[in-house]
Amino acid sequence: MLIKFLTGHVELKKQLFRIGQEVSPMCDCGEEDESSDHFVLRCKIYGALRFIILGDTEIDEDEASKLRICDYWKFIRNSGRLLTNVQ
Repeated sequence: MLIKFLTGHVELKKQLFRIGQEVSPMCDCGEEDESSDHFVLRCKIYGALRFIILGDTEIDEDEASKLRICDYWKFIRNSGRLLTNVQ
């Protein structure tokens, strides 16, 4: 799951739209397409969780490169957005 997420081939609206499984790539927040970068770094829906786990409500590209993989994973896991039975 983490590799799929980091490469952008994860079950978010942008990818699902690309393969014909979603009617729009737009995130539910209405700001931009729901890509893995948008989900982890900018989506306002997950701003509070991002602040708790990653230290800010929005993360820029430079700061993203400094995040530890375990922090990405913790954010993904705690969001509940993508994972169902993954520990």
